Amino acid sequence: MITLQKKGDDSMLQELLDGYLIFLVAYSLYRVVVAGVETVQEMPELKKNREQYLREMGRL
Repeated sequence: MITLQKKGDDSMLQELLDGYLIFLVAYSLYRVVVAGVETVQEMPELKKNREQYLREMGRL
């Protein structure tokens, strides 16, 4: 995947770097999914807060 040096056998280091890159990509995707789920879960509460705010502003 990523090549560091042209000469020598750096397969162990190469595997570590590849694993780290895969971990970073997987973790980033995981965080995006979690953020999306949290946003969807907050929508009803945000709508309720918005309605309450508009009702209060209408009374002022």
